[in-house]
Amino acid sequence: MKIETKAVHGRNPQERKKPGQPVVTPIYQTSNFYLGRGEYDKIVTGSTREVNLYTRLGNPTLRSAADRFAFMHGAEEGEFFASGMGAITSTLLTFAGPKDSVVTSLDIYGGTVDLIHNVISRLGIEIIYTDPADAGAVRRAARPGTKLILFETLSNPLLKMPDIEGVVAAARERGIPVVIDNTFASPALFRPLEHGVDLVIESSTKYLGGHSDCIGGFVAGPAALLKRIWKTTVTVGATADPFAAFLVERGMKTLPLRMSRHNENAAAVASWLEKHPAVERVIYPGLDSHPDHARALRLLEGFGGMVSFVLKGGNEAGLRLMKGLRWIVEATSLGGVESLVEMPFNTSHAPLTDEERAAAGIVPGLMRMSVGIENVEDLIEDLDRAMKCIA
Repeated sequence: MKIETKAVHGRNPQERKKPGQPVVTPIYQTSNFYLGRGEYDKIVTGSTREVNLYTRLGNPTLRSAADRFAFMHGAEEGEFFASGMGAITSTLLTFAGPKDSVVTSLDIYGGTVDLIHNVISRLGIEIIYTDPADAGAVRRAARPGTKLILFETLSNPLLKMPDIEGVVAAARERGIPVVIDNTFASPALFRPLEHGVDLVIESSTKYLGGHSDCIGGFVAGPAALLKRIWKTTVTVGATADPFAAFLVERGMKTLPLRMSRHNENAAAVASWLEKHPAVERVIYPGLDSHPDHARALRLLEGFGGMVSFVLKGGNEAGLRLMKGLRWIVEATSLGGVESLVEMPFNTSHAPLTDEERAAAGIVPGLMRMSVGIENVEDLIEDLDRAMKCIA
């Protein structure tokens, strides 16, 4: 099946085609379930992931959403989490322990940098930063104790695209699992497992849910790895709520349609910004000016709805611009139907020091815009009006 059909119907639609069965997955809003002899037997054998026992351990609504995500990515299994950060935390804690190391980059979501720099590293896990666009640098950064390589398909907020094939090849030489945070692309634009990546992570709060009304996260990959991650998840309590899973699964059904509009609108906005005299630089993988444009053109099925740009007037100009907007919302997060704009220096990357932001390329005047599905002429008119506030 193509991605559009997978999104709507999920992996096993025939199982639901029985008289009296609901067309959509019900919300199993319960903390626990009745126990029978089979459930007790599985508790004894440690196989509680496969039964309805206690929602922290598993729930039909959560499993349905996770399986739809896994199916869209071509994965054996998936897990649903309380947030994208819960998904990343559980994955890191599953594979790395004291005296191990993780190879990653500073050019990723600020919350992830904060996690690995200030929490994971305190557990005795060494964090090695390198450039994912340089497979040779990744190969040199890996140590005998490296247990995981973690990057993003399109980095947040500079939209850099790593040399995924080169990184995978370098990791294979040493048997190191590669994890890709695919949030900015979603399975509608890129499916990392098809390119040799071991695990894919996404914040379902963003494009998967798509309506800015629920928090969640996914991990998908081989069943053997997901079983290990599940054990960590239930121990640290990163399990999601059934209602959030219901909202995300509903959102995933329209993901390909929405992503098509996000792509179109973002390309138009990026082209318009590139011509504006108040803009120093536009960062969008669909533009010829983007350093990774050729790689994105070859690997992605669309360039996404995220556009970053640098204003000539620095941070003060950016703050004035946001106050002058009428339709575009000054708010953090991304991937919803409405357009949002923020400045990483005081939102996503606020936990970083000035030196860390500079090293990550968070320069003064950097804006990050999540382009929604509105009429693009209205969006450009709104930007044009607000630009006059910084003249």
